[in-house]
Amino acid sequence: LALAVDPRFRRRGVGTAFMNRFKSRLTDRRDFMFMYAPDESLGLHLFLKHCGMTATHVARNYFGHSDGYRFVFELPINSC
Repeated sequence: LALAVDPRFRRRGVGTAFMNRFKSRLTDRRDFMFMYAPDESLGLHLFLKHCGMTATHVARNYFGHSDGYRFVFELPINSC
């Protein structure tokens, strides 16, 4: 699945709404999501970090011409 927000509509909450919708679908059985971001997409890296995702791995040549950074979001563990 590949998603993008048209540059004319960026910084208006569209991407954040997408991410919140994906995160709302997580459950105890499926408690994490991940995605890869190209090395040269600093804006995407910053956006994913803003959305609570953490870079956990660098996959060399993931996109053929550039490395891919694996970003993960995990549901918090309930203590009770």
